[in-house]
Amino acid sequence: MAVGVEPVVHNWYRRRDANQTLQVTAIESGGSVSVQYAGGDVDAFDRAEWARLDLERVEGPDDFAAPLDRQQAP
Repeated sequence: MAVGVEPVVHNWYRRRDANQTLQVTAIESGGSVSVQYAGGDVDAFDRAEWARLDLERVEGPDDFAAPLDRQQAP
């Protein structure tokens, strides 16, 4: 269990507990970590929550732009 992985903007991680791939999109001045999942959903974690996540560093999906394009379509 890899708990306590430091967030790095633009890095991709896999949540082992939920089998979800996510990218860190921002680390806010207050310490919260903003992420976007490979499917397009967004979320945020405070630093304590992030530290408890079971994460591993992974390569990002090849087609990540696709979910973003769908969200922005009128």
